[in-house]
Amino acid sequence: MITKHKILGLGLLLLASCTQLNHLDIFSLKQQELQRLLLNQLEQQQGKGKMLGLPLTLTVQQLELQLAPDNKQQVELKLTLGAEVDALFKPLHTDLKLHLSALPYFDDERNAIYLKNLTILDSSVGSGSSQLKLAPLSNEAKTILTQVLNRQPVYKLDCNKVTEKILCGMPLTLVLQPGVLLLKPDYSAR
Repeated sequence: MITKHKILGLGLLLLASCTQLNHLDIFSLKQQELQRLLLNQLEQQQGKGKMLGLPLTLTVQQLELQLAPDNKQQVELKLTLGAEVDALFKPLHTDLKLHLSALPYFDDERNAIYLKNLTILDSSVGSGSSQLKLAPLSNEAKTILTQVLNRQPVYKLDCNKVTEKILCGMPLTLVLQPGVLLLKPDYSAR
């Protein structure tokens, strides 16, 4: 026969185990792996937009990603992009270097990690001694990257994989530590 004390004890045990689960790191992505995934994703996408009314195409040539710089809960991206503006008679080519910061976000419904709120920390256009600041191109590149990253997650849990299936549907919170992205159970929000 189940008594009130046994039910209360089981409830307290369940509550204590949920509290303990909140402190476990149950999924992690290393900085290099996340950088590789993001680079592959961006290389497959050709960013298209307009600059001063002219068609603009961006291609990613290089990416350097840093997780939790200075122990901040953000991601920094250093990108080298090829930019082509389709002028009337001749396409104009240039290189664009962007240093961006972004906030990582875990979407519980999609079981996916996104980068949101991109901010330009530094940018330059051109190469060699002819580098100059060109805000319209940098801002348009940021807008194009924001659109791509809002559509495409940086990482999506694979609910068919045994190692990730248990995480799908579980309330999770995203935490950054230098060089690693962690997903942890988050039963405090429920």
